[in-house]
Amino acid sequence: MAQVILFKKNYTAKDFPYHYNKTDKFFVGKEMIIPLQIYNRSEIAEVVTQGFVIEINDMHGKLKKQSEYDQYDNLISCTEYFYKTNPDGRLNNLATVINPRTLESNEKLIGVDCDYYVDANQQVTSQEGGGAQLNLEIFSASFIPFPLFIPVPVINQFYTEFRSHTITKFITRVGLLDRIVSRKYGASQENKNIAYDGETGRVILTEFDNEFDKKYYNLDIPAYWSYDGMAHASKNHGLVLKNISIAESSFDYPNAVNLYIEGDELLIFKNSSVSIATTVWVSKVANTKVQLIKADGQAYNENGTYTIFTKKSGRKNQLSSSIGNIVTVENPISSSQLTLNPGSVLQAGAVTYSDYWQTNLAAIRTESARTCDCFVINPEGKKSKNLRFPLDIKSKKLNSVSYPNYVIIPFQVNHVIIQYLQLMVYHFVIVHLQLNLKFQMRILIIVKMVEH
Repeated sequence: MAQVILFKKNYTAKDFPYHYNKTDKFFVGKEMIIPLQIYNRSEIAEVVTQGFVIEINDMHGKLKKQSEYDQYDNLISCTEYFYKTNPDGRLNNLATVINPRTLESNEKLIGVDCDYYVDANQQVTSQEGGGAQLNLEIFSASFIPFPLFIPVPVINQFYTEFRSHTITKFITRVGLLDRIVSRKYGASQENKNIAYDGETGRVILTEFDNEFDKKYYNLDIPAYWSYDGMAHASKNHGLVLKNISIAESSFDYPNAVNLYIEGDELLIFKNSSVSIATTVWVSKVANTKVQLIKADGQAYNENGTYTIFTKKSGRKNQLSSSIGNIVTVENPISSSQLTLNPGSVLQAGAVTYSDYWQTNLAAIRTESARTCDCFVINPEGKKSKNLRFPLDIKSKKLNSVSYPNYVIIPFQVNHVIIQYLQLMVYHFVIVHLQLNLKFQMRILIIVKMVEH
């Protein structure tokens, strides 16, 4: 058996070291001294400022190269990972980003986190003192000495002030993968990241080589660009609106269509009783009007003035999902604008998403009366009262009951084999009605039990 040896090489702090820098120290000082015999004052004030920058990165331990060798030390394949750097070897986080609303492309910094720490200090020392000096002089008159006492006041004042102000900028950089070069049996292929999503930082446009050394471009379109329900929950999570009037199960708010979405879970507090919260859901948003429903699906009809808190957003943060991709020969970014209909398309695919799906028929059996109060659930997920019909469990009739676009077929089965027949009949009816009769119809089956 041939032996394959795998080597992995990683980036270290030696390749991308941390960096430190500082500004020159700025010093301002003031000193004043009044040295008088009876009044002595000293003032000393100093101000010092300085700035510091510390930059770290996440490159230590990231994969740099992976190689495979055979047992004779011959290279089979290798993959190298290159990150965006400046000419001086430091990380470069300037990249092309796409605005999801306008599809404009711009050069912006991504993957950079900056924290600022400010330290300000002030120290003041003040001292005051006073006293008196007493001088004694003696003079004589007619050989009689006379003492003379002369008091001399002394005032001392000392004031010292020191101020310091420093700002430290702490930068954390995330390495941006620029390109991946793969080699195998002498052939090489390069994949290069071209553009990023402006809101998620996800790579959406890549460039790669084909076997004829020509450039192809792969555009991966995020799903939240088209489906707002898959976008960022942070758009309205925790949003608080005060003094909002709710009437006829709805309220108006400017630009509500950009704030709320179907499925938002709200807590509403009536101004007259702010300690009691009611949970409601957004059922529909149209321009400035937001309609509300309760947990049972009924409209919320308690009018009043409320404070509205968004407890849980209807946007579900499905940011990694895609609605399709396009492979082209030409770069879809032209004149700082991304086009979703580029020329020279080689391959294209699309995916659609929906909040609605077909469900089975819901049936409720009343044991005492042995009747089934059955109803049909329409594609919008709502019970249709117009399609409600009674079904007598004792009846031996197996005639189908028809409604527009629906077929309700009751079957009489044995209690022991109910699950098996339910699956078998369901499959049989769907296959034969759709394939042989060639018409679009939803098949709903009622399985009823026969008591012995």
